[in-house]
Amino acid sequence: MVNKIWLSAVLLSVIILFVNAQYDDVRCKCVCPSPTIANGTENNKKVYLKNTVPQDCKCVYVVDPLPPGVDQDFCLRCSCKFEVRNTTTIKVVVGIITSILGLLVIYMMFLLCLDPLMNRRQRARAYQEHQNEEVNLQLETLPSESISNGVESTSRPRSTTLVNRVTDRLKDGQEKWKGTVKAQRRNIFDEHTMLN
Repeated sequence: MVNKIWLSAVLLSVIILFVNAQYDDVRCKCVCPSPTIANGTENNKKVYLKNTVPQDCKCVYVVDPLPPGVDQDFCLRCSCKFEVRNTTTIKVVVGIITSILGLLVIYMMFLLCLDPLMNRRQRARAYQEHQNEEVNLQLETLPSESISNGVESTSRPRSTTLVNRVTDRLKDGQEKWKGTVKAQRRNIFDEHTMLN
């Protein structure tokens, strides 16, 4: 494992050393016809780039040295433009986009880890028969009566049942939302209708 990491680091550093890119903010870009074209019927073009000041953005300064076998009319057929760009702004925008994508991936991983935990709790609980509220009220009063009688109670504390009720409401809302999404997909993609 360590050898793979070491090999990756060495490979990355070699790639960085041999990459020859232009990261300057100003440049002169000349688009000229390919010097190998004998007659002017073909449309192959070659791009020449050089870092210059705006006054020197001419074919004579950018295409240096001139390709061999080229006549004086070569520069007349070139189109040169001076370009200015802000690489700092480009780097900041790319950094922000990368950060947002990273946060979205982390959020997706969190949701993927959370969904099985929620479903596992739901599957682990057996079906509970619905009871009337009166029975629930009686069960909540039992612990205080049993403590007064000196008998320990095995029922859950009130805060735990409250947490379970809130969790059940959230799960019911999630299931209702999933059902609505499934119905929308069925109506839109299968029946080609919209929900009102």
